[in-house]
Amino acid sequence: MTSRPAEPHAPGLQPRDGARLVTDVEGPPTGPRELGERSKSCPQRLTRRWARGAGWSLLIALAGSAHAQENTVQLSGKAIARTGVIAHGTPACASCHGMSGEGVAVQDGPRLAGLDEAYLLRQLDAFSKQARPSRAMTPVARSLTAAERRAVARYYAQLPPPPRPAATAPLVEAGRALALDGAWSVGIPPCASCHGADGRGVGSTTPALSGQAEAYLVAQLRRYQSGERRNDPLGLMRGIAGRMNRTQIRAVAAYYAAQPAGAESSAGPGR
Repeated sequence: MTSRPAEPHAPGLQPRDGARLVTDVEGPPTGPRELGERSKSCPQRLTRRWARGAGWSLLIALAGSAHAQENTVQLSGKAIARTGVIAHGTPACASCHGMSGEGVAVQDGPRLAGLDEAYLLRQLDAFSKQARPSRAMTPVARSLTAAERRAVARYYAQLPPPPRPAATAPLVEAGRALALDGAWSVGIPPCASCHGADGRGVGSTTPALSGQAEAYLVAQLRRYQSGERRNDPLGLMRGIAGRMNRTQIRAVAAYYAAQPAGAESSAGPGR
């Protein structure tokens, strides 16, 4: 003759008198019959209640773990920027963008320090999806996880902008007129209408131009002109660059390179 297995019960609770257990869980029964019915099903109800509680505890624990892991990733933005990610084969961002995010002109690396975080993240995502093709940046962006891309973008956005780079002085004045007034006779609007009067960018879609290296700005305008770079909203930059000649491109690049970099402006319309 086999013995009947013990009824399951919630951890931390010991089987007790049926009436006492039922009363603790659901209040006093209305009569002997209800007491008996409750007593039969009480262990199962307690087990289900404990399981639901354990499920919520597990979810809360997992959420807390994920939050802690995210914070760890966010804090690693500086390490990714300066040393790369060995496990992914990701080179250090500093090798092309400088140790302080100031940019390295000879590497065609723009300044990243002080740029808008959402803009930087959008560019990294565009590189990873080849919406902005780049032999250098596409493999780098693809090697990073989404969390790592966010961490790097946040790190560079929090850095102070560097001193202005060198610019070609004779072109600055010509570039100023183009940047602030445009050349409406050939369909070129002022750069300031989208990038702000000070060229420091507007929000996450219109980047800062002030303080970028002249050679980098020239290279980007030519890439828009050729259609190589095509991640501009509504194709606006491709249309504008397509109407600019070489002298105008160099002039406006020289003007913005000579302007002090700083926190992104909130003045002027975005696009």
